[in-house]
Amino acid sequence: MILTAVLATRGRPELLQRTVDITVTNMSLQSTRLVVMVDEDDTETLERFAVKDHRVQVEVRPRPDSLGEKFNMGCEASPADVYLAMVDYAPHVTPGFDALILKAASVFPDGIGVVYNHLANLSFPQINAVTHRLTELMGGMYPEWFPYWFVDHWLDDVARTIDRIAVADV
Repeated sequence: MILTAVLATRGRPELLQRTVDITVTNMSLQSTRLVVMVDEDDTETLERFAVKDHRVQVEVRPRPDSLGEKFNMGCEASPADVYLAMVDYAPHVTPGFDALILKAASVFPDGIGVVYNHLANLSFPQINAVTHRLTELMGGMYPEWFPYWFVDHWLDDVARTIDRIAVADV
């Protein structure tokens, strides 16, 4: 199985660099990819972010109208079995997080499900990792209706409704 982490960023190259460097250090699988989604008008990030690992792929695209669209473009740029949503201020600090997420996703015999980790609050987890098959059924990782928020709420509603949540200790 292959994991693609899709990282949304805009205008914070220092945070982005730190997040990517720490995350890559904790990736245990050579097949894992980290796709950094940079808006084409984000000159600060384009000038200052440095790729230091062959598993990091930078995708420069026109700024989308919604956060869901940005994540969905990242999934299309690097097809995988599981897609992990990331942001530029939250590195993955668990060694082997990628293998742990894929192991959790393997419990779905038909490949339909979402992997969570610890709860960030009383309602939602800190991560969303969506299987490829579920993205096919939903038309993407996230809906493209919300300009900047609620994509994780929507996904959580779907995951709970279909009762397809696995947990990775990351």
